[in-house]
Amino acid sequence: HNGSYNNQPLKILYLFNINEPYIVYYNEGNIFYQNSQYEDALDRYTKALFYNLMREFELSLNMSLAIAVRGTSKDFRDACDLLDRSIEYSDSVSLGKICYISKMKVILLAIKAMTLSCLKDYEKMKKTIDEAYAIAKKYDANPNNSFNECIKFWYAKEDFKPFASDDLGQSAVDSINRLFIDKPYPAQEGLTQKILAAKNYWESIKK
Repeated sequence: HNGSYNNQPLKILYLFNINEPYIVYYNEGNIFYQNSQYEDALDRYTKALFYNLMREFELSLNMSLAIAVRGTSKDFRDACDLLDRSIEYSDSVSLGKICYISKMKVILLAIKAMTLSCLKDYEKMKKTIDEAYAIAKKYDANPNNSFNECIKFWYAKEDFKPFASDDLGQSAVDSINRLFIDKPYPAQEGLTQKILAAKNYWESIKK
Protein backbone atom coordinates (compact mmCIF):
# COMPACT_ATOMS: atom_id res chain seq x y z
CA HIS A 1 0.00 0.00 0.00
CA ASN A 2 1.38 3.41 -0.91
CA GLY A 3 0.24 5.02 2.34
CA SER A 4 -1.78 7.79 0.67
CA TYR A 5 -5.36 8.23 1.81
CA ASN A 6 -7.79 10.90 2.81
CA ASN A 7 -7.00 11.92 6.43
CA GLN A 8 -9.99 14.27 6.74
CA PRO A 9 -11.95 11.69 8.83
CA LEU A 10 -9.12 11.71 11.39
CA LYS A 11 -9.37 15.47 11.80
CA ILE A 12 -13.12 15.22 12.32
CA LEU A 13 -12.66 12.53 14.99
CA TYR A 14 -10.36 14.74 17.02
CA LEU A 15 -12.79 17.65 16.82
CA PHE A 16 -15.73 15.75 18.23
CA ASN A 17 -14.09 13.38 20.74
CA ILE A 18 -11.65 15.60 22.63
CA ASN A 19 -12.52 14.16 26.04
CA GLU A 20 -12.76 10.51 24.97
CA PRO A 21 -9.39 9.60 23.42
CA TYR A 22 -10.16 5.88 23.30
CA ILE A 23 -12.99 6.61 20.83
CA VAL A 24 -10.63 8.66 18.68
CA TYR A 25 -7.96 5.97 18.69
CA TYR A 26 -10.43 3.15 18.04
CA ASN A 27 -11.98 4.90 15.06
CA GLU A 28 -8.58 6.03 13.83
CA GLY A 29 -7.40 2.43 14.05
CA ASN A 30 -10.34 1.39 11.90
CA ILE A 31 -9.36 3.92 9.26
CA PHE A 32 -5.77 2.67 9.19
CA TYR A 33 -6.99 -0.94 9.07
CA GLN A 34 -9.28 -0.21 6.14
CA ASN A 35 -6.28 1.34 4.36
CA SER A 36 -4.18 -1.79 5.04
CA GLN A 37 -1.83 0.12 7.35
CA TYR A 38 -1.84 -2.57 9.99
CA GLU A 39 1.05 -1.39 12.16
CA ASP A 40 -0.54 2.04 12.50
CA ALA A 41 -3.88 0.36 13.18
CA LEU A 42 -2.35 -1.73 15.98
CA ASP A 43 -0.73 1.37 17.46
CA ARG A 44 -4.11 3.12 17.64
CA TYR A 45 -5.97 0.04 18.89
CA THR A 46 -3.44 -0.35 21.71
CA LYS A 47 -3.98 3.26 22.72
CA ALA A 48 -7.75 2.71 22.62
CA LEU A 49 -7.36 -0.37 24.84
CA PHE A 50 -5.28 1.60 27.33
CA TYR A 51 -7.63 4.58 27.59
CA ASN A 52 -10.65 2.28 27.75
CA LEU A 53 -9.03 0.49 30.69
CA MET A 54 -8.60 3.78 32.52
CA ARG A 55 -12.19 4.81 31.77
CA GLU A 56 -13.46 1.41 32.93
CA PHE A 57 -11.67 1.92 36.24
CA GLU A 58 -13.16 5.38 36.79
CA LEU A 59 -16.63 4.29 35.70
CA SER A 60 -16.76 1.20 37.92
CA LEU A 61 -15.40 3.10 40.91
CA ASN A 62 -17.82 6.03 40.67
CA MET A 63 -20.83 3.94 39.67
CA SER A 64 -20.29 1.46 42.52
CA LEU A 65 -20.26 4.34 45.00
CA ALA A 66 -23.42 5.80 43.50
CA ILE A 67 -25.15 2.41 43.72
CA ALA A 68 -24.06 1.84 47.33
CA VAL A 69 -25.41 5.23 48.42
CA ARG A 70 -28.91 3.87 47.69
CA GLY A 71 -28.36 1.81 50.80
CA THR A 72 -30.17 -1.52 50.34
CA SER A 73 -28.59 -4.96 50.57
CA LYS A 74 -29.25 -5.49 46.86
CA ASP A 75 -27.47 -2.24 46.09
CA PHE A 76 -24.43 -3.29 48.10
CA ARG A 77 -24.32 -6.65 46.31
CA ASP A 78 -24.65 -4.96 42.92
CA ALA A 79 -21.84 -2.56 43.82
CA CYS A 80 -19.61 -5.50 44.76
CA ASP A 81 -20.44 -7.26 41.49
CA LEU A 82 -19.58 -4.14 39.50
CA LEU A 83 -16.24 -3.79 41.30
CA ASP A 84 -15.51 -7.49 40.68
CA ARG A 85 -16.22 -6.94 36.99
CA SER A 86 -13.65 -4.15 36.83
CA ILE A 87 -11.09 -6.16 38.81
CA GLU A 88 -11.53 -9.11 36.45
CA TYR A 89 -11.18 -6.84 33.43
CA SER A 90 -7.95 -5.30 34.71
CA ASP A 91 -6.62 -8.78 35.54
CA SER A 92 -7.49 -9.99 32.03
CA VAL A 93 -5.23 -7.42 30.36
CA SER A 94 -2.46 -7.45 32.97
CA LEU A 95 0.79 -9.35 32.57
CA GLY A 96 0.88 -9.80 36.33
CA LYS A 97 3.70 -7.33 36.86
CA ILE A 98 3.63 -4.70 39.58
CA CYS A 99 2.63 -1.44 37.92
CA TYR A 100 -0.10 1.18 38.12
CA ILE A 101 -2.71 -1.49 37.36
CA SER A 102 -1.74 -2.94 40.75
CA LYS A 103 -2.56 0.34 42.45
CA MET A 104 -5.86 0.56 40.57
CA LYS A 105 -6.72 -2.91 41.86
CA VAL A 106 -5.83 -1.90 45.43
CA ILE A 107 -8.29 1.00 45.24
CA LEU A 108 -11.05 -1.20 43.82
CA LEU A 109 -10.47 -3.84 46.49
CA ALA A 110 -10.55 -1.22 49.27
CA ILE A 111 -13.91 0.12 48.06
CA LYS A 112 -15.18 -3.45 47.74
CA ALA A 113 -14.15 -4.14 51.34
CA MET A 114 -16.13 -1.12 52.50
CA THR A 115 -19.15 -2.36 50.56
CA LEU A 116 -18.80 -5.83 52.12
CA SER A 117 -18.70 -4.13 55.51
CA CYS A 118 -22.05 -2.53 54.66
CA LEU A 119 -23.34 -6.05 53.96
CA LYS A 120 -21.91 -7.24 57.31
CA ASP A 121 -19.95 -9.89 55.41
CA TYR A 122 -16.98 -9.41 57.67
CA GLU A 123 -15.03 -12.53 56.67
CA LYS A 124 -14.97 -11.56 52.99
CA MET A 125 -14.29 -7.99 54.02
CA LYS A 126 -11.17 -9.01 55.93
CA LYS A 127 -9.93 -11.24 53.08
CA THR A 128 -10.45 -8.39 50.62
CA ILE A 129 -8.52 -5.93 52.79
CA ASP A 130 -5.76 -8.51 53.26
CA GLU A 131 -5.50 -8.90 49.48
CA ALA A 132 -5.45 -5.15 48.94
CA TYR A 133 -2.76 -4.68 51.58
CA ALA A 134 -0.56 -7.45 50.16
CA ILE A 135 -0.69 -5.92 46.67
CA ALA A 136 -0.18 -2.41 48.07
CA LYS A 137 3.01 -3.43 49.89
CA LYS A 138 4.40 -5.05 46.73
CA TYR A 139 3.61 -1.92 44.73
CA ASP A 140 5.16 0.41 47.30
CA ALA A 141 8.34 -1.68 47.40
CA ASN A 142 8.89 -0.87 43.73
CA PRO A 143 6.39 1.77 42.56
CA ASN A 144 5.85 1.90 38.83
CA ASN A 145 3.30 4.15 37.16
CA SER A 146 3.99 3.02 33.61
CA PHE A 147 1.93 0.62 31.50
CA ASN A 148 3.79 -0.27 28.33
CA GLU A 149 5.51 -3.36 29.79
CA CYS A 150 2.59 -4.43 31.96
CA ILE A 151 -0.39 -4.83 29.64
CA LYS A 152 -1.16 -7.68 27.25
CA PHE A 153 -1.77 -6.93 23.59
CA TRP A 154 0.62 -3.96 23.64
CA TYR A 155 1.37 -3.05 20.02
CA ALA A 156 1.84 0.70 20.42
CA LYS A 157 4.88 2.38 18.93
CA GLU A 158 7.84 3.06 21.19
CA ASP A 159 7.03 6.74 21.66
CA PHE A 160 3.77 5.94 23.51
CA LYS A 161 4.76 5.56 27.16
CA PRO A 162 1.81 6.68 29.30
CA PHE A 163 2.08 7.28 33.02
CA ALA A 164 -0.78 7.65 35.49
CA SER A 165 -1.30 9.46 38.77
CA ASP A 166 -4.08 10.12 41.25
CA ASP A 167 -4.78 12.31 44.27
CA LEU A 168 -4.98 9.50 46.83
CA GLY A 169 -1.31 9.55 47.79
CA GLN A 170 1.97 8.52 46.26
CA SER A 171 1.95 5.03 47.74
CA ALA A 172 -0.73 2.38 47.47
CA VAL A 173 -0.91 2.03 51.27
CA ASP A 174 -1.45 5.79 51.50
CA SER A 175 -4.29 5.41 48.99
CA ILE A 176 -6.11 3.00 51.30
CA ASN A 177 -5.56 5.35 54.22
CA ARG A 178 -6.95 8.27 52.25
CA LEU A 179 -10.03 6.33 51.22
CA PHE A 180 -10.90 5.69 54.86
CA ILE A 181 -9.99 9.20 56.01
CA ASP A 182 -11.83 11.01 53.21
CA LYS A 183 -14.88 8.72 53.48
CA PRO A 184 -16.23 7.69 50.07
CA TYR A 185 -19.80 8.44 51.21
CA PRO A 186 -19.36 11.93 52.76
CA ALA A 187 -23.07 12.81 52.72
CA GLN A 188 -24.24 9.48 54.10
CA GLU A 189 -23.54 9.25 57.82
CA GLY A 190 -25.32 5.90 57.99
CA LEU A 191 -22.91 4.39 55.46
CA THR A 192 -19.96 5.91 57.27
CA GLN A 193 -21.01 3.91 60.32
CA LYS A 194 -21.48 0.76 58.24
CA ILE A 195 -17.89 0.87 56.93
CA LEU A 196 -16.48 1.37 60.42
CA ALA A 197 -15.75 -2.37 60.74
CA ALA A 198 -13.62 -2.22 57.59
CA LYS A 199 -11.80 0.88 58.83
CA ASN A 200 -11.11 -0.69 62.23
CA TYR A 201 -9.79 -3.88 60.64
CA TRP A 202 -7.55 -1.86 58.34
CA GLU A 203 -6.18 0.12 61.29
CA SER A 204 -5.47 -3.13 63.13
CA ILE A 205 -3.33 -4.72 60.40
CA LYS A 206 -1.48 -1.85 58.74
CA LYS A 207 2.08 -1.20 59.84
